[in-house]
Amino acid sequence: MSLFNTSGFSLAYYLFTFFAIEASCLVAWGHWRRGLSLKARRFALAFGLLGALRLALLLAFHNQSPVVKSSLEYSLAVISMGILTWGFSPFFRERVWQSGVFVAGNTLLALIVFGVNAFSGTGNLATVWLIWQIVLALFLLGSQLREFSPDQMYTAMGIVVLGMGGVVQLALGDTFSPNFHIPIFNRLGELVAYPILVMAVYQEVIESLSLQQQALKNLSETSQEQIQGLISLFEATRSIIASLNLSEVLDGAAAGVVNALDVDQAAIALPEEGEPGLLRMVAICNPHRKGRREAITFPLSEQPAIKHALERQRRVEINTGYDTPHLKFLFAIMGATDRTGPLVLQP
Repeated sequence: MSLFNTSGFSLAYYLFTFFAIEASCLVAWGHWRRGLSLKARRFALAFGLLGALRLALLLAFHNQSPVVKSSLEYSLAVISMGILTWGFSPFFRERVWQSGVFVAGNTLLALIVFGVNAFSGTGNLATVWLIWQIVLALFLLGSQLREFSPDQMYTAMGIVVLGMGGVVQLALGDTFSPNFHIPIFNRLGELVAYPILVMAVYQEVIESLSLQQQALKNLSETSQEQIQGLISLFEATRSIIASLNLSEVLDGAAAGVVNALDVDQAAIALPEEGEPGLLRMVAICNPHRKGRREAITFPLSEQPAIKHALERQRRVEINTGYDTPHLKFLFAIMGATDRTGPLVLQP
């Protein structure tokens, strides 16, 4: 164990873990810029903050005593685990306010405890730091297992290694490093875990990007007919606006509904002027009939479905009972012959 107590190993440990953290940040940042993935953005922020804090604190306290440096390493392990919990835990992904309070509170509390311990000489708090770190690791691992998916395998492995490093340090640290001055097993855990987390970030953001691409592909495949219908409706609207003739405007509107919704026929009825109890069928679009029929007037009282829709100002969908007289009448004036089916009444 004498090798792990040398300054050369300490320098290698600091550099290796820092570059592994920054590699995770760059992987997540690159996928965030290309794919606008919220998960990739969260990882980029987490590892960017983690790397900045570690670099700033290590530079600020590099000339301190071994006891202060040891306390700094333990506090950094707790801060790092809190940031990783914020970044990887599914529990915090939909809880923006709670996640922010958690990571800020955990970081500030760790810095306060470290400052009090370092400058007041209150004693070695290694046991407190290690238990704190292990609890955070168990929380992160438990929240992942509740919604576990194959793309989280490397994440779980990395967290297990970090947690085991803390457990072994708590159990055997004083045997190999008196008074826990050098967290040997914590360092070994981080040396193994952070490269694993690089692969975890890559796997999770790639999986998220693949899901987005598949969703866009499915949306593109299923929306072609709808897009064509919207184009037809736009063309009909443009021709309607260009016309000042009421009959052409109404015919164009009915044709636009047929093209946009891909229905068999459509009709527009307006209240008869001076006779609120009568409706006049002013426009009918039926691709199977030729010419423009004369507008037909009919009493509203004889069409209970239309009356119901008008009174409540809500769409009515009729999927059964096409053989009733009032519905047969509507289909007949719209030009339907042997084909009748669902009817939509839109006030």
